[in-house]
Amino acid sequence: MQKIFTAIVAVSAAFVSACSASSEKDANREYVGASANVERAAKAFGEADYKTAKNLCDDAVASVRKIVERYPESTIALKVMTDSATRIGPVAYSELVSKIIPKLALLYNPNLAEVGIAWPVVVNEGLSGGDVCVLAALVQAAAADGKISEEAQKRISAELAKSVSDVFDKSRIERGDFSDFASRLGSQSDAAADIAKVLSPSRPKPAPRAKKIADKKLFISEARTQAAMVAYDISAVPALRAKALSARADSPELFAEFVKILEGALENISKINAPQIRDKAYADMSVLFADVGMENKAIEVARKVAEARLFEGTFAKIASTAGNSENYMDAIALASRMPDGRQKNDFLSDLVAGVARRGYFEAAFSIAETIKDPASRDYSHARIAAAAFGKNTKALARAASKVSLAYPEVLEKISPTCSRLAKTSCQRAKNPELYRAAALADFAYIAASADKALCEKINGAAIAELKGAKEISPVAIAIARNFAKAGNAAAAIDFVAENIYRAASFPHDRLCALSAEVAKSNPQAAKKGFEIAAGLGADAVILAWNVANSGLPLSSQVQILKPFLPQFGK
Repeated sequence: MQKIFTAIVAVSAAFVSACSASSEKDANREYVGASANVERAAKAFGEADYKTAKNLCDDAVASVRKIVERYPESTIALKVMTDSATRIGPVAYSELVSKIIPKLALLYNPNLAEVGIAWPVVVNEGLSGGDVCVLAALVQAAAADGKISEEAQKRISAELAKSVSDVFDKSRIERGDFSDFASRLGSQSDAAADIAKVLSPSRPKPAPRAKKIADKKLFISEARTQAAMVAYDISAVPALRAKALSARADSPELFAEFVKILEGALENISKINAPQIRDKAYADMSVLFADVGMENKAIEVARKVAEARLFEGTFAKIASTAGNSENYMDAIALASRMPDGRQKNDFLSDLVAGVARRGYFEAAFSIAETIKDPASRDYSHARIAAAAFGKNTKALARAASKVSLAYPEVLEKISPTCSRLAKTSCQRAKNPELYRAAALADFAYIAASADKALCEKINGAAIAELKGAKEISPVAIAIARNFAKAGNAAAAIDFVAENIYRAASFPHDRLCALSAEVAKSNPQAAKKGFEIAAGLGADAVILAWNVANSGLPLSSQVQILKPFLPQFGK
């Protein structure tokens, strides 16, 4: 009997031992499987596939919990429960549970699908209010451009507002007020609007803001007295000019009555016997009519000025309004009385611009051809192109092709880039090549809307001007913009890449935008542009936003943004 009992005990011990060994094996096998899932999760994480990474990590944790429940006596269960350094795949199990999975829950947010890889970058930057607000501002701009639906914008904004702890940042995102973050967003101005603003036609000066004339009868009475005095004292004309501007500012009815008084003043001037005094009075009255917007009358009165130098000076003063007159042909005829020289060239050029602004392009070309000085003629054709910009493609192409490019300095007058340069420490006297290049680059942009080949030719002339320049950042922007406008954004990126050593302050946001623009047609050029922007210290969120919206494969996006993306286990 004792032998039988001993045998049973031995068999039982062997069975228990065998079961224990089997449990250990099963626990180890399942833990190896869970570790493999974490390894796969780490790979998915590195590819910015946070959904897959989260699912794999969740499965791994579920497997470990089953091991602890089913095989509590196993070595691996004991280690998991008692040793926080126990590893599962590439990380400690305790870190997987306490850090990695919560972070994955943050990174994988279906409500932010439209912002793509930009959201993980914001998370990695520490979810600072500034970064989240920048992203919200970019989303708002995309919705305004129709790139994101209004419904999506509201959903994304609500989600972003939840992610910040600062009540003021939360409020800004909810209100859509991002004015405080304008500097972070960089220069977002549209080039066409920038050019159009500088090239906008000069108009007659608006009537000054003035209070309503309280005593109109007294006002008219004083004006009649001054008009009568003109025959004896032409110093009354400036007083009449001041009253004319006030009358125009007051009301059409008062101004119409005042015009009759001005006619009386002209009649009184005709009675002045001394020719020189009479000419001076007519000259002053011509300028008066020009100032109050009566262009036809200004030209008519100017014709009465007989003395050559006074006549020349008068026309110089009214030139900007002469082109707005219905009688611009009279102005052309009268210009023949002016001696050849700068004043005549300036007058004819102003007349060209005024006539072109009214849409009379053939007349403008005819006037421009009468200008003998080649530089002034170039300038006049450039002004015709400016007037046709956005309005008449054929006239624009014709005018731009007539500019010889031999006198780039005349183009500086219509160059917004030159205007900006003049407001900086970059003096023209010390950097003439920068100003010439800027003028050519801006003119190339004007030409681009009518003739892309001509745009590239003029842009090439701008690049040639920069041959010896050490710092070209302000002009590099305009040149890169032209390549893109001519349909060759890849060349724009190549230009920046080749000249980055002397264009260090090239706006990162502009380079990001160019790279996104070229991504579909030339992914390699886009990738190079983004990498340059990243290397120059571009704002991580703006860079990520452009990369996310470029259409590049996710693998390329990850490669570009690798320095800005979160790392598994960190």
